[in-house]
Amino acid sequence: TQATTTGSLLFSVESLWPIDSEKLSALAGAIYGLILHVLPAYVRGWYNDLRDRNTSTAIESFTRTCCSPPLIANELSQ
Repeated sequence: TQATTTGSLLFSVESLWPIDSEKLSALAGAIYGLILHVLPAYVRGWYNDLRDRNTSTAIESFTRTCCSPPLIANELSQ
């Protein structure tokens, strides 16, 4: 959510040390949110090319709960 809102990954990279799986997952989510904010058409094409239904369901759920609300709020405020 923060990467989608601020357009920065600095907060996530700074919090990586020491590295553990939870922090790495947070970084992956932040990168996804930032790419969704900056290159939404690219993410849409990548998502449409996914073949694994479980993966696409998990990504759709994450996008709906974590990425869409700040993106929608940003669009409405403009």
